[in-house]
Amino acid sequence: MKKDISKIVLYLLILFLAITCKNKELKKIEYSFENIEKKITSIVDSNKKEIDISKLMPFEWDAMYMFKPYTSIESIDNNLGFIWESPEKTYISQEEYFYALVFTKNNKVISYIKWPINMGDFMRIKNIKFPYDSAKFIFKNEKYGGQDWLFIYEKK
Repeated sequence: MKKDISKIVLYLLILFLAITCKNKELKKIEYSFENIEKKITSIVDSNKKEIDISKLMPFEWDAMYMFKPYTSIESIDNNLGFIWESPEKTYISQEEYFYALVFTKNNKVISYIKWPINMGDFMRIKNIKFPYDSAKFIFKNEKYGGQDWLFIYEKK
């Protein structure tokens, strides 16, 4: 009887450690928007209003994928071209207030950022994938639904 209880406790401990490690790994790859918020605000307030994502991120990446609110997990995997183990933890398939910018290197997700829509809405952009040297955008204030809205367009 003691052996069975010991096995159950050991199993639960291993399960707990596995779940904890997976959650830490996901948090480790999330890059907080707060890290770039001041830079974005100064760009929006400036006359230039151009942004180069490669200059904002302090890590190396090959491609950036932009996923709109309510993007399904299946669509994320299809666009990435591989299965990302934890996209559901971003809540992109359930939320409407942010975009998920997912950064990859060598066909692996290395980081992602939750970009709040109120800091710039990417809805006017059709592309999903942007190579490192092409992730350049322009901010434009426009009327939308009778309100002032900040849109982000691809820099051509």
